[in-house]
Amino acid sequence: HMAGGEYRTRDTHPLLSPLAGSEQTDYFSKNLVYASSTKPGTTDDYTYSTKVESVLSEPKRFRELYENVFRQRSSELAFILSGLPAFIKRRGVFTAGTSEGAMTVARFDDSKWKDFINGRMISAFNVEYCYFTPTEQAAKFGGDLSIPTLNFIGTHDQYFGAKESVAHGVAIGDGGYGSKDLEGNAFETMKVQGVERGLVVVLEDAKHDPTLTHDNIVRLLLEAFMSTPGHCHRLHSMWKYDPYLASLMRVEETITIGKQSISKIFIHKPETPKEFTLAQAACAKFTRRRSDTTYRLMKENEIAGKQETSQAMQYVQNILASLR
Repeated sequence: HMAGGEYRTRDTHPLLSPLAGSEQTDYFSKNLVYASSTKPGTTDDYTYSTKVESVLSEPKRFRELYENVFRQRSSELAFILSGLPAFIKRRGVFTAGTSEGAMTVARFDDSKWKDFINGRMISAFNVEYCYFTPTEQAAKFGGDLSIPTLNFIGTHDQYFGAKESVAHGVAIGDGGYGSKDLEGNAFETMKVQGVERGLVVVLEDAKHDPTLTHDNIVRLLLEAFMSTPGHCHRLHSMWKYDPYLASLMRVEETITIGKQSISKIFIHKPETPKEFTLAQAACAKFTRRRSDTTYRLMKENEIAGKQETSQAMQYVQNILASLR
């Protein structure tokens, strides 16, 4: 399984089952999967929390480590794709990964399976020359460029952001490696390599887990991409008809040259608390009956805590009930 292997190790929580009387879990918990950041008997170098100082102290070792990680993960992915039954191949599949998994999906040579890969999804990885990619060649897409590709990442990703990230720290540090001029996303790589259909979504203030700030947006983004991957570059043309989504979105760049059609859009951080549903968030933003008190509660949510969030949600629910 992807939580562990010869080169990377991390303990996971046991699965919870409602039928077995397991306690309810908090959907917005920071960590529902992993039990610890370091497994006993290993060092921080081999877990999922790379430190700048560690890489700079042994850059050669870390180059070898991440290359070995890629080889292991890519062999696992190839094994899975090769063993898929015919009925799944007829429907098609998507390859997707976050962070280390995203690096694997980006670099993986999927040309052998391109006929039934509908698209690839790369989350929380910038697809640039950085500490995760030991060479500049390794920082490129390794598969078929005709496969539609989605990349979404936060502006404040702690590991692969353009500034004040591990990737940036390793690049500018003594003995480090990687590009010193990171963009923090895959758009430039798509443009230079000629990815035929691509979409890059940059999420304002989002960190390595973008669902903590953009949960509703990520859900809609994945739904849109998986519904029509070949038209992913036109997402802004579809979302502009939704007042709420249009208010959060800014088109930063689009390129249509020959076979290539790619876009980059910027999504502002929603003002509403993360616990709001999409309907509640849209209602809170646009209804004329929203009071100053509700707005204050939303803005103070992160400081004041769940009590204020509950009050704000109840207020919006009352508005929705009256509108019905």
